[in-house]
Amino acid sequence: MTLPNANISPNLRARIAGAFYVISIAASVHGFIAPASAETDMSIAGAAYIGVTILLYFVFKPVNKATSLIAALLSLIGIASGPITTALSIPHGFSIAMILFGMYCLLIGYLTYQSTYLPRILGVLLAIGGIGYLINSAVNLLAPALAIHPISYILLPGFIAEMVLCLWLLVKGVD
Repeated sequence: MTLPNANISPNLRARIAGAFYVISIAASVHGFIAPASAETDMSIAGAAYIGVTILLYFVFKPVNKATSLIAALLSLIGIASGPITTALSIPHGFSIAMILFGMYCLLIGYLTYQSTYLPRILGVLLAIGGIGYLINSAVNLLAPALAIHPISYILLPGFIAEMVLCLWLLVKGVD
């Protein structure tokens, strides 16, 4: 028995991931700009990012199945941790989620770098972004007085890397 999406080409799968990525980024940015709708926006962003995660698992599975699976699991746990930490009133829930997401970006950066169908520089940018997410989360958790609020500039490289990946997937797909 084959899954319904088994016949989807890798290029189409990558472009669909790019489309979900656009939705996720747009909803996240709107949530930060308009705090009144943040809960709804983050729910939309999370749902869209589940799609990104699953599709990127299949995009990167040929590069390294185990690493792609670990990356996907980190992303899905990170997505789930947002509502869970909010529901349980756990402090610094965003920073906890960003630790998982930083590790996800490092692994996706590695997989991108190792792949033959995406630019290696994109892998480097994603890894730098992942490191930025990890540093920001560590500072927020361990030395909150040092953290720049409401958002640290150290998150900017990660945001740029994700935007480039998103646009690349949407426009170019994979070779």
